Amino acid sequence: MTSPLIDPGQLASDVWTIVQPHLEKAVAKGSEAIGGAVAVEGGKRVWGWLTAKLTRPSAKEAATDLERAPADSDLQAAFRVQLAKALKEDEGLRQE
Repeated sequence: MTSPLIDPGQLASDVWTIVQPHLEKAVAKGSEAIGGAVAVEGGKRVWGWLTAKLTRPSAKEAATDLERAPADSDLQAAFRVQLAKALKEDEGLRQE
């Protein structure tokens, strides 16, 4: 495995910063504003794409746990760790 040009930990943090607000909205009861509904749908798509790329059972479990309680900071941290591991191990995922 070659050394990644992008730090997987930083990339995981950046991805989480983008996904987190959308995941929280998607899990919460429906959005009333049309713009909010579009953001929620977009967030669901990004989250679905991302979680489909996770192959490690521990990463899938962290994602499932986070879906159940997206505001839980411990679960957020666990997911970021698993995402960083996935990004470090999978060059194709880093490139996507």
